[in-house]
Amino acid sequence: MQDLYKMRNDEMSKSFNKIAKQYDKLRLSYPLELYEEIFSFCGKIKTALEIGIGTGKATKKFLESGIDVTAIEPSFEMLNIACEKYNSFQNFHPLIMSFEEFFSENSHQKFDLVFAASSFQWIKRDDRLNMISSLIKPKGFFVRFKTTTILQNSSVKEKILYDLYEKFFPVFLPKEVAHTSFNEGDYIAADFDQIMKKKFFRLVSFKRDEYIAFINTYTEYLCLPKKLRDDFEYAVKTSVSMEDQFNLTQKCALIMARKNMTAIDN
Repeated sequence: MQDLYKMRNDEMSKSFNKIAKQYDKLRLSYPLELYEEIFSFCGKIKTALEIGIGTGKATKKFLESGIDVTAIEPSFEMLNIACEKYNSFQNFHPLIMSFEEFFSENSHQKFDLVFAASSFQWIKRDDRLNMISSLIKPKGFFVRFKTTTILQNSSVKEKILYDLYEKFFPVFLPKEVAHTSFNEGDYIAADFDQIMKKKFFRLVSFKRDEYIAFINTYTEYLCLPKKLRDDFEYAVKTSVSMEDQFNLTQKCALIMARKNMTAIDN
């Protein structure tokens, strides 16, 4: 089976249009400690660019801090939900476009902060860090964070779910992965310094049908063959009862970097 985590293409991106409401309802939020770490690292921020706001799962804390947030999102359905939440904020400025489109039209703009919440991986170009760096003022910041769920495999129910993943599509198995795409040298080459990486963990629980609904908000899962997904979900439903819960660990990986003080602001 191909590694669908590495195949974020236009077809996969378009699937967000069909699941916007479910995404907003079911996707996990980010822990308060993560935001505290960001604001402590960045200090006073006046302007920010959010890459891929989605339905605004990560945006509220930045708006409540008084930061002028320009939020870009290519999915109309996702952005519409974010606008319903935040249009009352005078400092909220949504734009319906991809990051690549924004950069093409607005590469002259500079922000104190650029941040990406579970969206950095969707930027297609290999020079994405340099693109982002060029949009940040000297001594400004780039922050990216992403949440993943790790199957505990600590009880009979989790073992059942683990074994079903192994049977139907082991590449999608929610487990801790040692490999990471983070390379500090890439950030240094893009004029960043003071590079920091942190992780936050918390336990989350899903009842059986809640969990099935939750994984149906992941584009990689939705792009699997329908029969394979149907067979997997049927196996889950016939292996555990409706009230049974699965315990998973939510991992939030945070990377923060400051734009080099000596970088030239063009």
